[in-house]
Amino acid sequence: MMRNAILSPVVCTRGVTAVEFSLLLPVLLSIICGTIEFGYLNLARVSLVGAVADAARITAVDLELEPDRRRSKMESIITDRMSNFPVAVGSRLKIGSTAYSDEGKVVAEDYEDTNKNGAYDVSTDTSPAEPFKDRNGNGKWDPSVRLADDMGGEGDLVRYEASYPAALLFSRILGLRADAIPLKASTISRNERKGLTA
Repeated sequence: MMRNAILSPVVCTRGVTAVEFSLLLPVLLSIICGTIEFGYLNLARVSLVGAVADAARITAVDLELEPDRRRSKMESIITDRMSNFPVAVGSRLKIGSTAYSDEGKVVAEDYEDTNKNGAYDVSTDTSPAEPFKDRNGNGKWDPSVRLADDMGGEGDLVRYEASYPAALLFSRILGLRADAIPLKASTISRNERKGLTA
């Protein structure tokens, strides 16, 4: 009788479920938390892209406001839209804009930096100009030229940018070193021209 009790499978498998559960729990928890984190970050990114696009659309037609008031309006649109997402501790949402008079001045023309100094060099008595891609066919290298007013005026192109340090919800559980993921969004919009109707 005693021998049967010792060899009984019920006695041998007792506690196996608890051991299996303790081994699988970290894996299951990581999968669940990782899925929630991924969905949260994707929602935050989509919201940021939408907020920047809406801010650009609204401020591009509000030219009767002074540039400072237009800038404040743009910032408040983006800030309000992102208020449901926590910002990482010690970080803040960064919003900016840059205005250009036309398309050719938004991005500098590509050039080959032959002397590796990080700047385009014109020809001198001792060396030729660095080769460049003449996008507009004017025969000279054109840099990116910003306007002084970062909100631009009538008909100007404005690049709107936002950088959002999204706080991670489960960084400790997932064993991540960072507590935030930087999310970025930008768009370019042309300011409305006065007197034009649709």
